[in-house]
Amino acid sequence: MYLKLKISPQKKNTRFGERLPDGTWPVFIQEPATEGKANKALVDFLSEVLGIPKHRIGIVRGLQSRNKTVQISGMEEEEWTQRISSSLPLANKKPKKKKNQERE
Repeated sequence: MYLKLKISPQKKNTRFGERLPDGTWPVFIQEPATEGKANKALVDFLSEVLGIPKHRIGIVRGLQSRNKTVQISGMEEEEWTQRISSSLPLANKKPKKKKNQERE
């Protein structure tokens, strides 16, 4: 199964963002995008969030790009989507209020 990611390196902490309309998951990585540090941190992070060994995760496209395609072996899309969604901060999961509702 393939996972599309958009990486933002050198952030305050490593975490997922909300899934984009095109199905891409934004990932914010603490490490800089130099000497493969962000790629290594990405694989470590995915292994932790998905609960799978690192050898089942491979970057198949975008080693030197912020847009990456990652292959996850032995896991269906529904399962990794659920695990990623459950890792999102609670602030990201709250429904957004409309401007009219905020004034009431």
